[in-house]
Amino acid sequence: MDTALMRAVVAGIALVLLGQSAAAAQPDSIVGQRALLKRWALSRCLAKVYPDAATSKDANATASVYLEAGKVPVDAYGAIDQLASDYASRHCTGSIDSSFGTKKCIDLFDSKALDDLTRRLAALNRR
Repeated sequence: MDTALMRAVVAGIALVLLGQSAAAAQPDSIVGQRALLKRWALSRCLAKVYPDAATSKDANATASVYLEAGKVPVDAYGAIDQLASDYASRHCTGSIDSSFGTKKCIDLFDSKALDDLTRRLAALNRR
């Protein structure tokens, strides 16, 4: 798959996931903060699994937007980044030859581990 098509696929999947997490939450609510933290995690994961300059730069820039909109302290993001790294380094297999980077990030976004972590951080670390 060429780079432009890969970027389009990744961007489309990210938009679908991010739209689902919005759930009409107010950014200042705990639910809204959890949504921002999950979006940040997805963006960081995509930056890790697609290290080419353009894709990684875009994913990291997207993550910074969510960090700036968040109300939890910056140090709370370390645990989320570690979880994103853990998922990005997972080994996935399928019927086709692929690194399955996007799958790893979708799995992170949908994980109980990320749900539990963001719930705790949003509730305990309000600034």
